[in-house]
Amino acid sequence: MRIVNNEAEEENYEIIYVSSTEIFEGDAISFIGVPTIHSGFDNVGGGFTNSIIVVGSYVEIVEE
Repeated sequence: MRIVNNEAEEENYEIIYVSSTEIFEGDAISFIGVPTIHSGFDNVGGGFTNSIIVVGSYVEIVEE
């Protein structure tokens, strides 16, 4: 799953999580994990997005 922190758009996380959880666009989540790799990708409209790959051990949907 790819998580974007809307409060600070430069913070992007890609979480590797083995269990099954239904998370939809717009859901707020809380997660615990180990940051494993720093990655990134080119944006379609130009620029580059940094991303932190996290191996997640706990993910839950939280009420906003």
